[in-house]
Formats: sequence, C-alpha cells, structure tokens
Amino acid sequence: MFEPKIIYWLDDQRDPKVFLNRRKGDTVMWLKTFEEFKNAITKYALPDEIWFDHDLGEHENGKECANFLVDYCLDRGLALPEYHSQSQNPVGKQNILSLLDSYNKFYLNNIKNGNLY
Repeated sequence: MFEPKIIYWLDDQRDPKVFLNRRKGDTVMWLKTFEEFKNAITKYALPDEIWFDHDLGEHENGKECANFLVDYCLDRGLALPEYHSQSQNPVGKQNILSLLDSYNKFYLNNIKNGNLY
C-alpha cells in the first residue's frame, strides 16, 4: 500500500506544484532559504525526500543546505533521506549530489555497520 511522503522542496523561485509530481496524500514543504531549511530539519526532523536547488537568491545556495544536512545526519548517525536536485546550475547540482553521494557511501561503510557509533 502507498505511504504518503513528507517532501522538502528547496527552491527560491520554482513552485513545487508545477515541477514536482506528487501523489495524493504527500505533504510538500516549500523552503526558499537556508534558514527555512535548517529550521524545518531541526523542528520537524528529516523528511522522506528532499529536492535541492543550488542558487537560492544572491547570497545563499543549496550546497550550504546539503552541508547542514550531512552534518546533522553525521552527528546523529542517521541515513540521508531520498534526495534529488532540480537545479538548473549544472556545477552546483553536481556539487550537491556528489556531497550527498559521498555521505551515503560513508554511512553504508561505517555508521550502518557499527564502525563508528
């Protein structure tokens, strides 16, 4: 049976209703800044899925959010939620996904196997 997902959509411009194919029952939080992202993670915990944009206005970017997410999960010994990037910035998108992929490898090789905690 289908389980509804909680999805964080990080993007300062693109509306998730236009770009995200959701299923009935899914809850989407549209986050536009690093501060909103950080507050959502710390207040509501990890979602089932996160979509990252890279360019968030003039002074922020999605890589900062990905760094925060990795630190949050590392400090707690948690796996990352499912993640994607809808960024139109190819270098920024690759930087975000590479960071998250690297953490996933680290998690599987160390944390999940009980080598660190």
